[in-house]
Amino acid sequence: MANFDTRKYISSSVACLLCSATVGLSNLATAEPININGFLSSSITKTNHSTPYIETKEYTDTLNFQSGTVMGLMLSKRVDSKVNFQGQLTARGAESDENLNFRPSFDMLFVDYKLRPNLSMKVGKFIPDTYLISKHLDVGASYLWARPPVEVYETSYSLITKINGIELTYQKSLGSYNVRFQPYVGRVNETITSRSSKTSSQLDAKDIAGFGLAIENQIITLHASYMLTDAVNHEEEGGTLTMPKAVIYSLGAKAHLDTWLLQLELARSQVGHGIIDLTASSTPGLSAFGTLKTKIPVQTGYYLTVAKESGSLTPYLTLACTDAVLKDPSSHPFIAGFNNGFMQEQASVTVGARYYATDTLTIKAELHQADTRNGTSGLFVALPAKNSHLQLWTVSFNILF
Repeated sequence: MANFDTRKYISSSVACLLCSATVGLSNLATAEPININGFLSSSITKTNHSTPYIETKEYTDTLNFQSGTVMGLMLSKRVDSKVNFQGQLTARGAESDENLNFRPSFDMLFVDYKLRPNLSMKVGKFIPDTYLISKHLDVGASYLWARPPVEVYETSYSLITKINGIELTYQKSLGSYNVRFQPYVGRVNETITSRSSKTSSQLDAKDIAGFGLAIENQIITLHASYMLTDAVNHEEEGGTLTMPKAVIYSLGAKAHLDTWLLQLELARSQVGHGIIDLTASSTPGLSAFGTLKTKIPVQTGYYLTVAKESGSLTPYLTLACTDAVLKDPSSHPFIAGFNNGFMQEQASVTVGARYYATDTLTIKAELHQADTRNGTSGLFVALPAKNSHLQLWTVSFNILF
């Protein structure tokens, strides 16, 4: 048997490693660089109420410089002709847990693999195509308003905004139109902290399946979406809410006709029946209720925006409403109070204007006036301390870089 020459083996192994390193460095030198883009949106807000408006922001009659601030860095790297990496690192001034304010985290982090020229697949953490502007909701420079209509984008059914899973994107040209179909599956498991009550819950939305569909050309965009999920919410106090087969869907359209802009959208949540398990609740008296079944209100939000471009200035008007319908309401004291939290009914009128100050800076100002309806608190965190008529003033600054 031949003697094994250790020195020759080590020498040849080092040579192979150096060769591999040289090839790797050569590929790295010729590879495309990491692309970094970013955005910053900041606003000044004030209401005429001490009762906080919008649970996730808590706008009050004190000047608020923080809640409307969000900054994002978008990273992308093309690895080869078929594989692309993308991520979005975002820091917000208003998080559900105040200890996390301005702490950056990844809203998106996925690998995009081109299966065919018109078909690609995302794997990782992504933003589903739930509403007309879901994909770029934080990028204030990308849309008209100082704040997207709250009756659709800030209601209790707009919580599922990021999914861990798989999304396909199919695109095809049909004459002058482009068709984009984005089905997805995945789940959400995250902690939600109420800014008003300071309590936390663990949302586990599993078996999420849905799609977004858009048909568009240079003049008009038509959009539809559908999401189905089984969701379980574990409360900090020990109670559990199970919502089997919750459905969220939306329909929207926008048109650009000469100098006129028109946009409308409807979003609806149909949870159906919910199961409340209070047997492990640490709240005094609640564990005695045991397990309860309840119907959860059907919630619908919609808006219509009309705008007129005039050079760098675009004034706009938005009419919006949110309704909640519950057939056969329960007389059970706990269920009645529980369902009252889902009854977010209000109507609003918003007037504002967008101004292109420079190629990269957009300034917006608006007045949002809302009235609660049918004895509910609308989008206030509680019944307002005085009359229910709200006025919310906003000035926002938005840049891209």
